[in-house]
Amino acid sequence: MHEGRREQVRRQLRLTDPEEQASMDRARAEEAERHARKEERRQELLGDRDYRIILWADKYMDRYGIDALIGLIPYAGDVVGFLFVIPGLRLSTRKIKSLPLTLAILYTFLIDACVGLIPFVGPVLDFLFRANSRTAKLIRGFVEDDRETIREVNRRARYFVVAIIVLIILVVLLAYLFLLFCRWLIDLGGGGVQ
Repeated sequence: MHEGRREQVRRQLRLTDPEEQASMDRARAEEAERHARKEERRQELLGDRDYRIILWADKYMDRYGIDALIGLIPYAGDVVGFLFVIPGLRLSTRKIKSLPLTLAILYTFLIDACVGLIPFVGPVLDFLFRANSRTAKLIRGFVEDDRETIREVNRRARYFVVAIIVLIILVVLLAYLFLLFCRWLIDLGGGGVQ
């Protein structure tokens, strides 16, 4: 009876028995260790050259509009865009090791490439789309362990696969149409000279 009263008081005060306490202590220690590993990994990623390139591209290429200016030169914007997607893909595959993040980065690049291939309005739309900023936001979400960003990217992984296939076809088609347009312009200009 004395033991029952002690147990009742223990429950009211939300005290636990020694086994429960030991289990809770182990769980806290495991959580602290997991948090320490995560913080160490985050610090490693923050010092990574590819991550610094991504942040640089976000700041200078998109926010200051350099990407859109380069996009005024046919195909130059897409080549430069490709050069800046490489660090993101390397980081997502080698350091973060997330296939859904890699697919999201590739999807963003292909959207940017499609937009850049649209004659005349492509550079304007490219200025509004800001692919480097989108990529930086996704990677920053994974580096900072933003649960919402990670959950959203993981949730949309299947969509990214289908969209990437469609976008690759669209990029090839737009590049082909652009070449036809250039050939037509050349034929127009060369037709009068004989």
